[in-house]
Parts: sequence; C-alpha cells; structure tokens
Amino acid sequence: MISNNSSTRQRPLPEPRPILQLGTLLLVSLAAIAVIAGWWSVTRSSTLLARTDNARRTISDRYVRRGSLLDRENRPIDLTEGASGQMTRQIRYPDLSPIVGYTDPVYGQAGLEASLDAYLRGLAGNPLAMIWATHLLYGQPPPGVDVRTSLDLDLQQAADSLLADQKGALVLLNAQSGEILAMASHPTFNANRLSEIGQNLLQNPNSPLLNRATQGLYPSGAALGPLLLADSGGEQSLPALPGELSYSLENRTLQCTSQPDERTWSTTIAAGCPVRLPR
Repeated sequence: MISNNSSTRQRPLPEPRPILQLGTLLLVSLAAIAVIAGWWSVTRSSTLLARTDNARRTISDRYVRRGSLLDRENRPIDLTEGASGQMTRQIRYPDLSPIVGYTDPVYGQAGLEASLDAYLRGLAGNPLAMIWATHLLYGQPPPGVDVRTSLDLDLQQAADSLLADQKGALVLLNAQSGEILAMASHPTFNANRLSEIGQNLLQNPNSPLLNRATQGLYPSGAALGPLLLADSGGEQSLPALPGELSYSLENRTLQCTSQPDERTWSTTIAAGCPVRLPR
C-alpha cells in the first residue's frame, strides 16, 4: 500500500530578513548624526552664537543688560535702558554713531558695538564660572561689562562743531600716550533712529554709515613732514629746500603760504605745503 506524503511535506522556510544590515546602517547613521551635531555644537558653536541674525542674541538684548560705553570721565556714550524684557540700546551722543556703531536685530552690528561685543555682552570680562552658571540656569549670558574709552566728550563736541556740515574726519590724539581723545566722522547719523532711517542711510551717496576716520583712505600730504624733519635733523643731514614750492590743484597752480625770504624747513612744514619734499 502506497501512502501519499505530499500533505506532510515541509514547506521551505522564508529567507531571514537582513536585520544585521539594517542595524549596521542605523548605527552608521546615528554616528554620522552625532559627529555633525558635535561639530556644530562644539566646533562651530561660537560662530553660530555670534551671528547677528541669531534670535537668541536679540532676546538676550531685551532681557540682559548690555554693558555701557563710557568716555574717559565715565560719562555714558551708549547704554541700555528699560526694564527686563523691554530693554533698548540708546546712544546719548548721537554724533558719535559712525564711531560707536550700533547693535540691531535687522542691520546687525558695527563700530565699537561690534568690536567690543564680547565684553558688552558679558561673554568676556566676567568669571568663567559665572558665564557657565547663567547659561545653565537661564540660557542667557550674564550682564555685560562697562567699557571706558579714552574719548573726551567735551573735546568730541568741539570736533563735531568744527566739522559741522562738512564731509570728512577729525582725530585728536594724545601725542605722549597715543590715546584717542576725539574721533569725528561727518556726515553722521542718529543710531537711535536706525529702524526708521536705515534704508535711507544705505542709499545715501554721502555714506554716513562709513567711519571716515578709520575706514577712509587719504593721502598723507604734509602730515609726515614733521616726522621726516625730526629724523633728518637728528642726523644733521637736512637737504636743501626746493627752489619752487607750488602745487597743482584742478588745473590751477597754487603757491605755499610760506614767504620766500623767510623760508626755512620749520616754516615750510608749519605752512603745510602739500608738495613733494626731498628726503
């Protein structure tokens, strides 16, 4: 008797899924995500935090008092006013706006507000433990550090009065210490009204946003004359004065104000003759 065992035959088992391959792919993906996240959060963290379009900076500026910029007599030039949550940046001497600059959520930063941002924002000048503690507890930097500059507001006002409506720059230095006592750039603008006049400033052909004292390029003219005279005088090797001290300007020939019969190196340099003097 022949029995039919076709019903009892074992069917072939399905092939196992590639669980090992999927697990390896998952581990590689997680490792890649960890490397990328670590690179952005550690290596590039300072760059991301310093971006002017970082919304956290704008929020911090409203809740954390930013350090003040002071003149040499501790008189405020630029400071933060208002209660927590409504703090705003105010410049007390608007004519210094091209030099002091601004910190704005739309137009970014410029001037001293940009170059001294780490101190004004409290990320420099404060103890490291304090910085870490405020970040861990509040997610914000500590209160900013006040910065005292070498500017003198009285001299600054005199410099701005001299420039008035003219276009140019004026810098007053302490010759002994090298301190900058006054720095003016005209035309100027009011950084307190940046949100209102920002677009007009960008399109203004007179470039009021430009700090002409530090960003402008000017010929030295006779400014180096006293230094060259002092150097040559120390060597007792002053060259002879040119016979003709004149210069051309817009198709015109102009004479130096120094009188020919009283012409010496001192009077020539004091007259500011903008001619090429021999070395």
